Amino acid sequence: MGVSGEDFAARLAEVSAEYRKLSAAMSLLGSQLAALHTLVDGGTRTRPFGDGLFGLPPVDSAAAAVQVNLLGPFQLRIGEHDYCAALPGQVQTILKYLVSHRRCPVARDALLDLLWGEADPGVASGRLRVLMHTLRRSVPCIELGFRDLVVMSGNNFQVNPGARLWVDAEAFERHWHSGWRLVQAGYREEAAHEYEQAESLYTGDYLEDDPYSDWTLLRREALRDAYAGILTMLATMSLESRDYTGTIIWAQKLLSQDNCQEDAYYLLMSSHVALGQTARAASWYTLCARTLKRELGVEPSERLRSLHDRVA
Repeated sequence: MGVSGEDFAARLAEVSAEYRKLSAAMSLLGSQLAALHTLVDGGTRTRPFGDGLFGLPPVDSAAAAVQVNLLGPFQLRIGEHDYCAALPGQVQTILKYLVSHRRCPVARDALLDLLWGEADPGVASGRLRVLMHTLRRSVPCIELGFRDLVVMSGNNFQVNPGARLWVDAEAFERHWHSGWRLVQAGYREEAAHEYEQAESLYTGDYLEDDPYSDWTLLRREALRDAYAGILTMLATMSLESRDYTGTIIWAQKLLSQDNCQEDAYYLLMSSHVALGQTARAASWYTLCARTLKRELGVEPSERLRSLHDRVA
């Protein structure tokens, strides 16, 4: 007997619903396993099934052959030697771009457009060959067990997959995501440790040497938001555990990044009130009101005003 269209549609809807339930359950299980592995391994493994975010297994900084800093000033280190000073600006741009996009090969045309968007393609290709030769000559890798830091396949370039590369921005994101998963699983103390590891890696904004490069803007703002969220979580956790000095330290760091962060003022005021330092709490409120008025043309929130009224 054949199956009617209505019966088939109903069965398909049932199967789809079951699949969605199974998918949600597997997602929850993945988060719980991630938290469990972080606990068992003492925080040294944050992705038990590999580095799904970057498509590459995480490399510990101590075991890395090449270390790259994308947070703050760009650095390319092999051992104790920083090779940036020896690299021309356009070679550095190529490396920054390839490291930032190292999950997959980058087309030659993308690099040509990045560096010489208006130039004749033949001329631009010749310039790219010169830069790649300069890179090979300037960053020797033979002693590390591979020939070139950047390899070519067809018309694509990528960072050598055989290079044991550690990138600070990737490590920052791994600790950040691990901390978030641990919070979701209820392991707040372990989450705080992961957040502290991430915070220590944020030595400056993403590729701060290239503030006007269009391709850096989106990730720079995303990482700035992540850093602000991490500082807020650390300050909040410290307040919850009555570590008021810790709250003040994290909240002040948050304000140094954005002096209009009302959450930071609230956390500072709450900590000083808990320490019996009501005058300091009032001073922070005054500074908050003045800053918000000057920068944004707004008044402090009702929550801040209520806290101020209780200590005034």
